[in-house]
Amino acid sequence: MATHVYDQEVFDRSIDVKILRLRRKLGQHTGSNPQYIRTERGAGYVFDSVVNVDELRTRGH
Repeated sequence: MATHVYDQEVFDRSIDVKILRLRRKLGQHTGSNPQYIRTERGAGYVFDSVVNVDELRTRGH
């Protein structure tokens, strides 16, 4: 049994809000050149970051 019935398409923006909050926590600006999370229009979000393994090894991680 459905609890809500809509005649029109409903857009759920909860993922967008979560991504916005995550970007804020990462200190990432939501400008045109995101540092960690990139928006792919029509598809979703992509984690996009360069990882330097040698640098992590020297830090002891």
